[in-house]
Amino acid sequence: MAKKKHYLDDANLDNVQDNENVSESNHAEDFDQTAPEEKKSAKKKAKKAEKRENKSAKKAAKKLAKEDDKLNKKLSKQEEKVAKEDARYSKTAYEFIEKQDKLNTKNNIKKSKKEKRKAKFSKVAKFFEILGVILVLLAGIALAIYITLTGECKHKYEDTVVEPTCTSEGYTLHVCSKCGDEYKDTETSVKAHNYAEAVSKLPTCTEEGSKTLTCKDCQATEIVSIPKDTDPNSTSAHTFVVKNTVLATCTTKGYTVYVCACGLTKNADYTDEIDHSYNETVTLTPTCSVLGSKTLTCEVCGDEKTEAIPLEPTAHNYSNVTVIAPTCASAGYTLHSCSCGASYTTDNKAKLEHAWTVDSETPATCTENGSINYKCTNAGCTETKSRSTAA
Repeated sequence: MAKKKHYLDDANLDNVQDNENVSESNHAEDFDQTAPEEKKSAKKKAKKAEKRENKSAKKAAKKLAKEDDKLNKKLSKQEEKVAKEDARYSKTAYEFIEKQDKLNTKNNIKKSKKEKRKAKFSKVAKFFEILGVILVLLAGIALAIYITLTGECKHKYEDTVVEPTCTSEGYTLHVCSKCGDEYKDTETSVKAHNYAEAVSKLPTCTEEGSKTLTCKDCQATEIVSIPKDTDPNSTSAHTFVVKNTVLATCTTKGYTVYVCACGLTKNADYTDEIDHSYNETVTLTPTCSVLGSKTLTCEVCGDEKTEAIPLEPTAHNYSNVTVIAPTCASAGYTLHSCSCGASYTTDNKAKLEHAWTVDSETPATCTENGSINYKCTNAGCTETKSRSTAA
């Protein structure tokens, strides 16, 4: 990383010198225009000012140089730190690569040794395999020579029971451990296949189906047929189409007739019976007091029933007429009544005024009052009244 440095360059120094020259020329002009004493005083002031300015400039330059050195030292420390980090990372990366190379080399060596051991073991196994075959042959030859020389073998049989399967019978195998002689007995029958079924074609009402039987033990397969499905209620075997529709009547439900290609039919989609179509015949006309009756006969099925006809309010016979004369107590009217009890009135008349007449009289005396008694002479009236007379 490049270092950054601050310098008090020539241009800045020239500016400082120019400022000093300008100051001197200004002071010289002032000296020419003043008196000798004033010139001396002014010259002293100018020198003092010059010294102050030089001192300030040197102080500023020194401060700037000090700050520049401080900054350069700080940058140098940062560069050193970065360089150390780079060196450390480079060393770590190198160590990692070196370690990875060593690990790969070690794994390759292990792999090579393992393959060599495997090849060596394979050769040893092959050797022992050949040696085993040779030993078996030699044992067989030795046994054959022994049998030839001795003429017989005292068999020592070892029994092995072989269970039957679905492809072969079972038996007991007896093998001589000395000479290898063997024989079988106690044979058992072949076991039945342990089938798993898989339907390949469903039967219909006109065609047989089929299914595949696969033995779970020997994987033997067999295809067998499935009889036709003659169940009339089967939904998968039959294909029904509409043949005709039977309409409902007043005595039977309606339904739709379906037929299958096999000839089977079925009735479905039932509808309720319809109402009877009755013709009415009045057998008894109603009156105001007697119910009537009528006979209803269905013109389709002949069903017959009898129903009552309500009373006829307008059929009254008001033939009984009674004239009620008015009295002092009640009004008069003409009553028209029917035999059922219904009635109405006409010729309504107001009740009569009392018709008073003297019924008896008691004359007055010089000491007692007299009285006159009156009675009503209208028919049926029993009302009376009296009036006193003065003495």
